[in-house]
Amino acid sequence: MVGSTLGIALDIALIALLGVAIYYGVRLNRQIAVIRSGREQLETLIKDFGTATERAEKALQSLKGDARDTLDQARQSAMKAGELCDDLEFLIKRGEKVANALETGIRAGRATSRTADTSGDTAEPERRPAKRNALSAAPEDRPEPAEAPPPARDRSAAKKARAKSKSELLKALQDMR
Repeated sequence: MVGSTLGIALDIALIALLGVAIYYGVRLNRQIAVIRSGREQLETLIKDFGTATERAEKALQSLKGDARDTLDQARQSAMKAGELCDDLEFLIKRGEKVANALETGIRAGRATSRTADTSGDTAEPERRPAKRNALSAAPEDRPEPAEAPPPARDRSAAKKARAKSKSELLKALQDMR
């Protein structure tokens, strides 16, 4: 009896241990199933991450290329702006020269017309009536003021000065092209 009770106790202990092993086996199987499903999700995530990384690399290369192109365009624009600045400086200097020449010509024309006016005043003092007489006279008796045309020499000098300044301005504009 002792042998049979001991056999039964050992069978019960073995059944209990097998039950615990089955319980842990089922539990382990569930965890492995979760890990397998997580592994599939992890694989898809890794694939998505790989494609996203490739896209990012392509976008980065494209961005670098665009940055190089933009930098080259900016350099070319800066060079053109420098050239235009030089051209503008040249035109300003030429314009100042032309303006000075025009001003000199105008001053010379005015000076010659003034000298002609003053020489005309001394040559014909009789034509100018006194203020009292001209104002006191009736409107139809009043003499009309005579405007002396500038001498032909002064006109030709002024025309020459204008022509010279125009030609200088045209030269400056042609040099700009």
